[in-house]
Amino acid sequence: MNPCPTEPNSGPAGLLIALEGLDGVGKSTLAAALTAELSAEALAMPGLPRSVAHSVFAGLGDDPTSRCLFHAACARALGVKARELTAAGRHVIIDRYWLSSVAYARARGVTLDLDAVERAVPSPDVSVLVSLDEPERRLRLEVRGPTAVDRETMAPGFAQLVHAELTRADRGAAFGGQLLLDVSGQSPALALATTLALLREGGFLPPHRGSVMGPSPALSLGNPGSAAALEAREAIAVEGVAVLKNVVAPPVLAALREAVAANRANHRPMSRQVLYTHGPTPRNRPPLTALMDQWLSPFLYAGPGSTRAVTDALRPLAAELLGEPGVLFQDLLLVKREGQKEFPWHQDFGYWPVDRPLGVVLWVPLQPSDGLSGAVRFAVGSHRLGPRPVVDLHNGAPQDHGADLAFDPDAWPALAPTYAAGDAVAFTPVTFHASPAMRRPGERAAWSCIFLSPRARWSHANAPNHPLCKIVPDGALVTELSHA
Repeated sequence: MNPCPTEPNSGPAGLLIALEGLDGVGKSTLAAALTAELSAEALAMPGLPRSVAHSVFAGLGDDPTSRCLFHAACARALGVKARELTAAGRHVIIDRYWLSSVAYARARGVTLDLDAVERAVPSPDVSVLVSLDEPERRLRLEVRGPTAVDRETMAPGFAQLVHAELTRADRGAAFGGQLLLDVSGQSPALALATTLALLREGGFLPPHRGSVMGPSPALSLGNPGSAAALEAREAIAVEGVAVLKNVVAPPVLAALREAVAANRANHRPMSRQVLYTHGPTPRNRPPLTALMDQWLSPFLYAGPGSTRAVTDALRPLAAELLGEPGVLFQDLLLVKREGQKEFPWHQDFGYWPVDRPLGVVLWVPLQPSDGLSGAVRFAVGSHRLGPRPVVDLHNGAPQDHGADLAFDPDAWPALAPTYAAGDAVAFTPVTFHASPAMRRPGERAAWSCIFLSPRARWSHANAPNHPLCKIVPDGALVTELSHA
């Protein structure tokens, strides 16, 4: 790291965090959120009043080398100021700093040797390289009204040149540590939680306390800015799963038990078979009831057996975990009876006709549950694999026989909670999970519910055999259904 010529105080130094990336990826929004969360000082390039900066740029003209040297001088001055603050024990967030300045200069054709200049610029403790899907970035720029610099980044090849320079393998070692943050599809609250989780995991902030939260004075149900909600989002971002203690009220559990009883009494049809997403059901497969009894999307039912009131009651919890109001996709009533087989390791996303795994899955046991009663268990951190091939739930093998699941449950820390009444577990659509066989007399009932990000879109290609593909418009933003 490059030292800054300031004398530190006797207390602990603050962190200098630089947010780097293209225009329109959300750096300024994230910088404001981090500044508030960490009680930090906020700085931004070039560190001058807007009118002064515009006057300087006008005087320099269009010569990219002159502009690069001006940015270098600003980065040096801003870095010195930042290190004075961190030496005094304050955290500092810089909205765009040296790496972005260099990347933009290189994309503009500047070939000046900047190594000596870089050695004079105080390095951050960590640079967070923020990225966003290019179509989403361009849409943001168009909505806010693109500046001349914004339009420059929309020129063919420019964004790719900036990104390539920012992510060069040698940049992190040469100028502080680096973290990569993809905020595609994320709400500002979720982007903040993911950033904090990465900073904790990298050792820049104190570690998170783990996957199990609670007992809560319940995630405050309806306040996405609450400390408990932020902690849960961080746990999900790092580990892919968070156990939420005592968040489901007894009347909600009673309503779910009544829904199971009503659907049985009224002989409501259960799901007949595993969803085979891209082909016909293989021959000689047993029915889904070999694994469990399932009612699909009972929130769409009318009258007794409907879970609509429950989904509405848990909607605020999902909003807290997503950091924004979610779109109810589907829910499931699940009953595991003695003798029914294990549910193998799988991800949920591959069975859904949506384009990206943006959302949260809630699983709520209707009575105390553990491994002997088939309670769901998780491979902690496995969401980092990203989407993997969809599996045949009767045997755990990929439905596409030529596909490689590339998942070994023994390679990941296991989380097999013992759930009390009122507990729930929240996990990502790509967290691997499984359910062992029922080994207790009687049965274990549970309810699962999926809320998607409003930024997700319907994608028939992801699961063309899903029944919703006959109803929802391919490529449109996800919306909630109101009837079966």
